[in-house]
Amino acid sequence: MSVLSQFYDFYDGPEAREEQFNFYASLFDPGMGELLDLTCGTGIITIELARRGFRITGLDYDDDMLAIANRKLAAETGEVRQRVSLQLADMKDFTMNKLFCAAIIPSNSFGYLFKLDDQRTCLKRIYEHLIPEGILVIEERYLSLEVLTRMVNLRFVERTWESRINPQTGKYTMFKDCVLGIDPVSQTIFSSVFVEEVQEDGIIKRYVPTSTYFGHRKHYFNPIEIRLLVESCGFLVKEIWGDRSKQKLTQQSNNIIVVAKKV
Repeated sequence: MSVLSQFYDFYDGPEAREEQFNFYASLFDPGMGELLDLTCGTGIITIELARRGFRITGLDYDDDMLAIANRKLAAETGEVRQRVSLQLADMKDFTMNKLFCAAIIPSNSFGYLFKLDDQRTCLKRIYEHLIPEGILVIEERYLSLEVLTRMVNLRFVERTWESRINPQTGKYTMFKDCVLGIDPVSQTIFSSVFVEEVQEDGIIKRYVPTSTYFGHRKHYFNPIEIRLLVESCGFLVKEIWGDRSKQKLTQQSNNIIVVAKKV
């Protein structure tokens, strides 16, 4: 099992996602058609939206993540299970024999495609799998110049994002990262992401992901760039919000959320 999959729900589980669940549920109507959740991970958003009446396909390239999602889905009611399909595939290279009314890339996942060609290929694949006037939603973290400066000043400093007893293991667990550098030309953040777990004998064991995407480098977007990118792939950007309450993007915003329509 991959490092990210076995600790993913500990770090970013359903209990911290209610705002996000409500946001995505507010954008669509269950009767409008099937949704596509790219980078669905362990199925946190996918399964919750199915509980709320949506038919949805979750796609992820990590088979360990999908194995966890399938186990969680097996514990749901038959009605929920019938609404969910899970597929192993890369978000920049997938093919399905059906069209969706909307596609979402939540939780700052689009930036793991740090090459422009991969970003464009992903958007073109999504375009091909949407019905006419289908909706695309991309949710990324917005990094202002002030935030980026703080990150540069904290290079090589370990930061702890979650620190508590892991209910799945009973062990004290810390989810950490360390920024190694930022390239402003390519808008790439180089970092190390890892998990530390206190063992029964007191020794701290460190787990380091080896994923192709997660934990090594990530692209960060500015609003003009992402608008031009999305629209160059056949979409019309309808909204750019700064948070899940649908407020206008400002320098103080934490998110950059793009809502676009296939044209």
